[in-house]
Amino acid sequence: MSGNALATLGLALKAQRLACGTFAVRKSANRARGLLLANDAGVAAVREAKRLSEKHGLTPETVPFGKDALGRALGQGNPCSIVAVLDEGLLNALKRGLSHGCAD
Repeated sequence: MSGNALATLGLALKAQRLACGTFAVRKSANRARGLLLANDAGVAAVREAKRLSEKHGLTPETVPFGKDALGRALGQGNPCSIVAVLDEGLLNALKRGLSHGCAD
């Protein structure tokens, strides 16, 4: 994923198509279409993603950047290890981008 993909994620959050952080992801898990995990996510975030994926039938995708970059791109003051994608079209675009090495 490139810088443009990170900017797209930031816009998607403003459009309420993403939920960032463990609490927000848990709260929106029933509406989520997929999960994104930072490549340096901690054990607790990975465990939470696994639990939510099993409970809600979601597929977690590890993104090729860290929680600091993800948090900055989403306008958060803190690192963000886990993100719920709430829009099917956005999720599909991100998956295509991940499989090709970029999401422009």
